[in-house]
Amino acid sequence: NLVDIWIVGQGFLKQMVRVMTGTAVGLAMGAQKGSILEILAQRDRTQAGQTAPAQGLTLVDVFFGKVVGIHALIERASKGYCFSV
Repeated sequence: NLVDIWIVGQGFLKQMVRVMTGTAVGLAMGAQKGSILEILAQRDRTQAGQTAPAQGLTLVDVFFGKVVGIHALIERASKGYCFSV
């Protein structure tokens, strides 16, 4: 199965997107208990899921000083305006 996870933010720490992705997948597959909000509220990295492997993750775009909505990013990606990390 193919899973699309879109993450938009103003900045990310090292491997932050991979941790968020691994946690979301773990929750969806039942390998992890709780919810994203509960895990974030604990402020404890050990409560998050496994770090997702880098394979398959794609950086869609980088914007400087401009806020862009998720729908605009999805539209750009569907037109091929993407590049892989």
